[in-house]
Amino acid sequence: MILLILLLSQISCDKNEPPSLAPSLKVPDELAGFWSWDYSCGGIGRWYHTPESTGENRKIYFDFDNNYLYFVNNILKSESRFTLEKSKSITGNDSALIVRNIQGFPQSISFRSIDTLILFEECYDCYEHHYTRIK
Repeated sequence: MILLILLLSQISCDKNEPPSLAPSLKVPDELAGFWSWDYSCGGIGRWYHTPESTGENRKIYFDFDNNYLYFVNNILKSESRFTLEKSKSITGNDSALIVRNIQGFPQSISFRSIDTLILFEECYDCYEHHYTRIK
């Protein structure tokens, strides 16, 4: 019986197909644009990093076509296509806006004000990153 189940599961699975991705939500107006890094805090020791302590001026950019750019000291370090979804956050929010495919872990998005963005890495002992909109 176990052999039959294994055989059927092998036949029904096509390992060459890439995993399907859920369509991305529309990029909200509040997220689009350039953002300047203020500070990050987190990790097991709740470390605190700033442009002054790291010697790095970081900027990020989101656009309405799901493009993400990451700059350090005005040098483009990475670019990617991101997706947005409503999902449960590890913070307990059942309908958090989650961005994927930017830097490492998925990150929940929140705004302290129209010009203050917080990206919270969706993992334990990870970091939250605070940004100010560049006008």
